[in-house]
Amino acid sequence: ALYLGYGVVDFAQWGMAGGVGLTCNGGLRLINGLGVFPSILSMRLRQRTFWVTAFYLQGSYCMIWSVHETTVRNGLGDAGGMMMATRILLYVCSVAMMAASVLVVVENRRQLGAVRRELRQHMRFFDELWATMLITDRERLQSLAERTRKIDRCLEMRRQRDVGGVVGYFAVLSGLKQSRHSLAVPGKVRQASSGIDQIFALAGELSAQFQVWVSRWNPVGAVHFGSVKAPDRAIQKTVRSYQRDASLLSDVVRCTVVVESVEEIGAWLDRFEQLSEVSETMSLTAASPGPSARPVAEFHGLDSPDLEAGSHRSDSDVDKGCAWMNVTSVKNRYDPNFDVEDSAGYRDLSVCVEVGWTMRLGRVHFVPLRDWPHTEGLRRHICEIQVLFRQLFEAKKGVHREYIRFRNAACQ
Repeated sequence: ALYLGYGVVDFAQWGMAGGVGLTCNGGLRLINGLGVFPSILSMRLRQRTFWVTAFYLQGSYCMIWSVHETTVRNGLGDAGGMMMATRILLYVCSVAMMAASVLVVVENRRQLGAVRRELRQHMRFFDELWATMLITDRERLQSLAERTRKIDRCLEMRRQRDVGGVVGYFAVLSGLKQSRHSLAVPGKVRQASSGIDQIFALAGELSAQFQVWVSRWNPVGAVHFGSVKAPDRAIQKTVRSYQRDASLLSDVVRCTVVVESVEEIGAWLDRFEQLSEVSETMSLTAASPGPSARPVAEFHGLDSPDLEAGSHRSDSDVDKGCAWMNVTSVKNRYDPNFDVEDSAGYRDLSVCVEVGWTMRLGRVHFVPLRDWPHTEGLRRHICEIQVLFRQLFEAKKGVHREYIRFRNAACQ
């Protein structure tokens, strides 16, 4: 709604006499006015090199039309030699700014391509291992892909019901309707808590015990604990990828399950499906405020989890046969149809789940999904679980620096 409001204001300015309206509309107020709305929306959805090129093009446009309006008013020969020199200078600057806007895009793509190629060189082991997997385990990989696609279809059906068709889409877009499903970042579900300080407060409370809890029901391989996401990286990702919406951060709490084979991934998915579901329990009002928010910086490096956290065992029995995790996304990079260029060769199975818990005597007590609507003091948080082959897990450590360069070039 705010962006559309800006569009209306700009249209009104273009229609005014004098000032911006007189020099920048070029006599095409209707065309310019209609062009404002998609332009403003594209700014919101695409923020990488857009702003730099937009400012260059805006400056070029205004220079050209300033010269045009002055020429129409005064005539070409009335202003004298000095004015002619000024006009020529403005035209030259305008063309230079147009060229600069093109060069910004071209150079950005060139740098991204160079960094991507360099990263792919360092990740040749990933490609070689994947080629071997396709030869030895193609049927299992296809079966795994079908299962994750089924989950994806359920997630899409839930998103459609939540948003509610075309009318619902525009209601969410304009802010008249709340939805936890992001329209700007397809496939992302918002945290129940929207503030970044609140998200990190919940993450600091949950992280270690969530990972111990995962290790209790994990049927294969080993769970490698992950630290709470660094605040500077979380802010960077929020700005670069999530249009400054911190509630889309879903990997502040994360862990990795390291397995030895595709068969073990299937066994892990079997167990995961027993304990999770694509639930309709998505209301923003079902969660309590949780712990008092503290500054994000306080959580930097907080959660390199201590194994002794496992001594605080939750009294939630994960073998009761009910769902404990609400699936919010699944990304299967082991799918043979996955476009590996999007990840520069990296492959894993990544699932994001929302868990609910209460705090009693300083301990986390996980709550099954069926009890969420009537659990007083329920806290909720979306966490990430990655399932990764041991060889890839070890190789991943050696390409982290190159991956950061790729991530920065791709503005991720």
